[in-house]
Amino acid sequence: MQDRMKRNFPAILLFVLALLAGCTQPPAETPAPVYTEPSSPTETPSPIPEPTQTATRTPTPTSTATTFPTPVLLPTVTPTRTPTPLPPERRGNLPSDLVIIPDGSRLYVSAMGTHNVFVIDTKTDVITDVIDLWEGESRGSWPFRLAITPDGGKIYVANMMSDNISVIDTRVNRVVTTIDLGHFVHDVAFAPDGQTAYADLGWDRLAVIDPNTDTVVGTILLEKGDQTYTLAVSRDGHRVYAASQAGGGRIYVIDAATNSLSDRFDLGKNLSNQGLLTMSADDRKLYLTSGITNTSYERPEEGANKIYVIDPSERSVTAEIEVMGGPIAMRLSPDGKGGYVSTFAAKQVFEIDLTGNAVVGEIQWGKILANGQEWRRSDLRDMTIAPDGAKLYITGWDADAILVADLATHRMTRLIEFNPVMTLVYEISITPDGKRAYVSSEAVTPGARSSLFVIDTATNTVVDEIIRNSYPRNPYLEPNGRFLYAVSADRLLQIEVATNRVIREIPLGYKVKGPYDVALVPGREKAYITDVRDEFVYVVDLAASAVTKRINVGWWPQMVVTTADGRRAYVSRQNNPYDRGGLTVIDTENDQVIATIEPPVGTTGTNGRFDMLVVSPDGAYVYWETSPDHVNVVEVASNTVVRTINLGGDARHVWATRGVHPSDIAFTSDGLRAYIPCGDAFYVAILDVSTGKVIGRIDDVGLEPVAIVITPDDRFAYVTNKESESISVIDLSTDKVVVSISLRR
Repeated sequence: MQDRMKRNFPAILLFVLALLAGCTQPPAETPAPVYTEPSSPTETPSPIPEPTQTATRTPTPTSTATTFPTPVLLPTVTPTRTPTPLPPERRGNLPSDLVIIPDGSRLYVSAMGTHNVFVIDTKTDVITDVIDLWEGESRGSWPFRLAITPDGGKIYVANMMSDNISVIDTRVNRVVTTIDLGHFVHDVAFAPDGQTAYADLGWDRLAVIDPNTDTVVGTILLEKGDQTYTLAVSRDGHRVYAASQAGGGRIYVIDAATNSLSDRFDLGKNLSNQGLLTMSADDRKLYLTSGITNTSYERPEEGANKIYVIDPSERSVTAEIEVMGGPIAMRLSPDGKGGYVSTFAAKQVFEIDLTGNAVVGEIQWGKILANGQEWRRSDLRDMTIAPDGAKLYITGWDADAILVADLATHRMTRLIEFNPVMTLVYEISITPDGKRAYVSSEAVTPGARSSLFVIDTATNTVVDEIIRNSYPRNPYLEPNGRFLYAVSADRLLQIEVATNRVIREIPLGYKVKGPYDVALVPGREKAYITDVRDEFVYVVDLAASAVTKRINVGWWPQMVVTTADGRRAYVSRQNNPYDRGGLTVIDTENDQVIATIEPPVGTTGTNGRFDMLVVSPDGAYVYWETSPDHVNVVEVASNTVVRTINLGGDARHVWATRGVHPSDIAFTSDGLRAYIPCGDAFYVAILDVSTGKVIGRIDDVGLEPVAIVITPDDRFAYVTNKESESISVIDLSTDKVVVSISLRR
């Protein structure tokens, strides 16, 4: 995912369900292709990463105004969720972990976003099976970590969302039982003799499991209130180690003979989540990576960027290895003298000399990725080395793939794709009569095409496609429904809805660097267009078909909306290198900035993307997202934030995606209920507008839902799924997905 989470969970973040239950589904995917490195490489520079796109708003009928109380930061409400069965699905999203059979013949990879495990033949690097964790009564959701028994007979899958472990029998490649643990499972590890397993429950205890019976036989209590996130078992089987972020890195030491806590010490270092513990070959040292940088992919130098070498006997860090870009996993070389380290933001796997505790090289990328897909190099997760030491397998979170490296040449040679997406599906607008929806898509693979799809909502089928060379972003429908406007490359397109033809293209001029969103000013024959790579909003005179001026609103303006009376425009600005972003208010009569609104304290991450910007049906409020988790309600009359809603307080999302990323909002016509796609959590949240509380969740949408519209009769919602190449149609009387419209071409 581009800066996901993705993206860029973080997206924790997250978070996450695949395609649909009890509904029409797209044709089954053919086995994912395997790409082999071409013989004559021609490397091209990486382009500036495009910001994540989100939905443009369609005006909603007026309703009775909602009165808000005194400003308050509301806690997250996690509603009770009844899992919905998913259809068999060959797509895989967010590969998070992998293990290899002892004889090296098969690789197993967990795909967190699609709740399945992929089986790969390592001789051919071809996917041979997909294990659906949602089959049967006991379902597994968000498979985050894997562990395999020493004999290779069983695999334990740690499911974060469903609070259980799925047990896979590798002889038949199926889930044979489920171990319920009552709390989300963040990590799992087997003792070397295979007679005991340990589950990290992400809080102040570990579960002890007997793999012979697949039952919990004990609990190890840690310090109350602490949250551990990674495990390691000594190679002699005598000790188990768990780490948390408390105390700058807290290490718990468990006596495996008695399954009791024997020691605890703090490191006093700088850690972020999703780092991993690794035991040295001689059992004398622990290696703890500092984890995700909590910053954008464009600033890999920020964060801890260390691997801490820990001597448990001395209860301290004895060395630090600097690794740029957020080291996530370190795996030992076969001789134990070196290792390989994956990174979140550096887009590299580095080679480490553990004798000198230094980076000594890196795995070269080669040409396994097509030109223009360099963004798929980000967020590399866990790794494993083939038993013969010939290959290194790496999970590519953003690539939705396994990367295969030849360790003899230190070069990537293959890409095993789980989700061969051709286009990314983004924004959606619906006509005032509800008969048509327009959906934008961006080509991301050679041979694909960017376009606007036209959906007939009576039949839920694609009836037309407006093809463009450049992605037509943020389609905006006039309130009367006659014309649709979209930004495509350096032009503003005007499309006649009656014929679905582009009838006018207005050049924006050479000064525009990154045209992004568009909004028309009612009654004034002009449009505002944001430039996401600069500090300007451009004013387009629609009668003259020309840009007439630009307004300095501050760096990285992203979304723009206008009030129904046309008097004001609101422009959201991304978190950027110069400030925390914010909201700029424009007087549309004279095109002057009249106010600026700072993001509320504590609502923005260092990787903030402010995608949601929507005026409420009554026109009294603007709903404004500050990534990764918050939705702010701005009162138009006073230009102040009167409520902030936190959608991402669940610890699962913190660990998994660095936030839920609420990316759009659509209101029912009475203004009482709203639906919010949370892209990095893979669900749609249902909001009670009067209380600002989440009252439900729709999980059976596709991969990374980003935009939503509601039909004028309030019967259905249409949700675009960025990485499923699909639209989910929700019946609002049941809040269930009833149809999936495939946009794959």
